[in-house]
Amino acid sequence: AALTLGLTGPGEGFSRRIGRNEMYNHAGNASAAMLSGILSAWNKRAVFWLMAFNCFCSLVAVCFVPSAKQQPQPPTDSKKEKAVAVGGGLGSLFGSRNQSLRVFALCLALFHLANAAMLPLVGQKLAAVYGVEHATMLTSSAIVGAQVVMAPVSRFVGSKTDAWGRRPLLLLGFAALPIRGCLSSLSDNMYYMLTVQLLDGLGVGIIDTLLPLVVRDVVGGGDAANTGVLTVQLLDGLGVGIIDTLLPLVVRDVVGSGDASANASASASSYGASLGSIALVQGIGAAASSSLAGCVVDYAGFDVAFLVLGAVAAVALLLLVVAMPETKSKRKTR
Repeated sequence: AALTLGLTGPGEGFSRRIGRNEMYNHAGNASAAMLSGILSAWNKRAVFWLMAFNCFCSLVAVCFVPSAKQQPQPPTDSKKEKAVAVGGGLGSLFGSRNQSLRVFALCLALFHLANAAMLPLVGQKLAAVYGVEHATMLTSSAIVGAQVVMAPVSRFVGSKTDAWGRRPLLLLGFAALPIRGCLSSLSDNMYYMLTVQLLDGLGVGIIDTLLPLVVRDVVGGGDAANTGVLTVQLLDGLGVGIIDTLLPLVVRDVVGSGDASANASASASSYGASLGSIALVQGIGAAASSSLAGCVVDYAGFDVAFLVLGAVAAVALLLLVVAMPETKSKRKTR
């Protein structure tokens, strides 16, 4: 996301590009899952060769990424610039000015606490009903279905978020998870369960696209924001190591005030570090999800586990409704 911001600039093109990035991301995930299923029927080792081939193609594609836009910055007082830059990263979550960022991070942690274990629970529940031999096929079908829904949802959100704002779309994305949890507890029919999991594509597709935009809205971002990419990767490495989650989205300076030249230079690393810090918080929530779900399943069964995860998601939605303001700037971006 920080690299995208550096390439497109902070205008409306950033939101549209984030939507397109996520669309291609989910389309690629769906294609890789389908190819893996096809190749695994022929040779189990072929899946690893497919992943290696995909990594090689990604490295080749990176070579064609143009250099990010760099705008010369006027000379600034180094002490003031350093003071502004301190607000990035974990400091931006606990800084007194960034209550919106703290609320958003807590909402995402609760969302992933509820979401991370839900798909594995679906696979386990279906395996218990239809047999372990069908578990891989059914779980793969749920993953592919969700990714197919995520692709157009991401593109739609990227094209509409500047006109509609972040908050209504965030509410829709967060609302999909408690509904999904409640519906998953009502039946063990294969077709019903797989259909309900399409709501995963709606919720995650929206939130993955909006995350970078909301972070940019809160901490700001300038044309040189791609310098924060390294920070994103270092912090997100821990988060992704726990769960595959680096999401992103939002518009302008909500918390910044004071000397504009100092803020412009510091906003690059502030945006990247803040995004990575939120990925870390999400990872912590996702890591706890499986433990929570596993304990509930042991004591009360699958249906109660779905209801508990849905209740956690409902708490995240309630917190978003009560404490999370609209972050999109009312100023028109170009």
